[in-house]
Amino acid sequence: MDYEYNAQNKVSKIAYTTGIFEKYTYNSQGSILTYEASGYVSISQNSITNYVYDSSGVKIEEITVRGNGNKYKFVYTNNNGLPIESKNYTWNTTTNLWVESTGSRLTYIYNSNNQVTIK
Repeated sequence: MDYEYNAQNKVSKIAYTTGIFEKYTYNSQGSILTYEASGYVSISQNSITNYVYDSSGVKIEEITVRGNGNKYKFVYTNNNGLPIESKNYTWNTTTNLWVESTGSRLTYIYNSNNQVTIK
């Protein structure tokens, strides 16, 4: 594997000997903005994920588009900067709307060290 780093010394690219690449971009606070996976034989494994943060820098959404065009979104409800719930959505190409996936809600519970104990 080969690694490349940006000016902030964060990993910007990982190249695998198999021809697979992972690329990362970051915002000025050092949080990841995009993740791209490419070079997979199966086009559905290639993807781009965009991360959305609120004004205090807490992640509130991540949206993934697969190489086959399928779209997925996770929406996070946060408390004190920690996700307490996430919901998974898929893009409905007929209605052009996000539809919450059945059974997609996860609830996160933390211990006193802010480590997830139940999800």
